[in-house]
Amino acid sequence: MTNYNCRRLYIIPLIYLLILLAGCKKKHEAIYGNVTIDGSVTDAISGAPIQNVVVRMYNRKLVPNGFGGSGPVTDFDRFITDTADANGNYDFSLEATGQYEFEIIAVPYNEQYVSISTSKTGHIKSNGLHVVNLLSDRSAHARIIVTNTAPLDTTSLLYVSSSQGGTEYLRDFYRDTILYVKIQGGLDNEDVLRLYGTVSPPDKYVKVSANRWDTVNVNFDY
Repeated sequence: MTNYNCRRLYIIPLIYLLILLAGCKKKHEAIYGNVTIDGSVTDAISGAPIQNVVVRMYNRKLVPNGFGGSGPVTDFDRFITDTADANGNYDFSLEATGQYEFEIIAVPYNEQYVSISTSKTGHIKSNGLHVVNLLSDRSAHARIIVTNTAPLDTTSLLYVSSSQGGTEYLRDFYRDTILYVKIQGGLDNEDVLRLYGTVSPPDKYVKVSANRWDTVNVNFDY
């Protein structure tokens, strides 16, 4: 057996071992007992409170990752809701029964601000009192100029989505038009637009960035 083949015999098991160890990264204990969360939602620039923000507390659970371990994902079907008051304050209190961790997501439903999650600051991983103050950045908009280069004779749908603006769509699309979608503001906060439909061409992903409260133009031929 050549030295080359011997090295292969050692290297291949080592690669699988490293993958397995990555999947078996030490996890924290499941959460039991009372979990209380007090916090506020404020403007990340001015510090002013943002009122009437819908705040949701989601369960996060472990799922197999395919390498013998497991990783946490947010269960968007399991949540409780509160609404921030005039001072931007919200609170949650519950009895944990073995959940892995919790995620807080604040949705302003306000064209001036964007959603924020504890994915940036750290999820809730233990019982007791937690103070979670969320800073919502200001929004921008993508002005999507859609040019219909090949008129269609059949019914079709054209969808446009971003991480912040939900989904806008055109039904029976057959002419040039303009759509506006909210995006994350700030030149250092890149957002991704997805443009897709029921007919060709295939899905298109466009990275965009704009100053806070500004609008950036995106051209899309369909």
